[in-house]
Amino acid sequence: MAGVGRRASRQVGAAVASGHLRRSASQRDARRVGLELTAAGEAAIEVAHRYRRDRFATTMADWTPAERAEFARLLTRFTT
Repeated sequence: MAGVGRRASRQVGAAVASGHLRRSASQRDARRVGLELTAAGEAAIEVAHRYRRDRFATTMADWTPAERAEFARLLTRFTT
């Protein structure tokens, strides 16, 4: 489990270094650090969301409404 924390720390560090996140001190607990999206981070998320929506739309263009509904139901179940 310790490896997960190190990977997360590296990912956060990379996101901070790239300007997508900024660290902020906690007002309640000086030992804690908050993370906030920057404008660049918000833009990157929007690009990723748009890409995903476009890929889903293209892939499912010839699916029936029933197939789309079933996929949505199963995907929701999976992510929950």
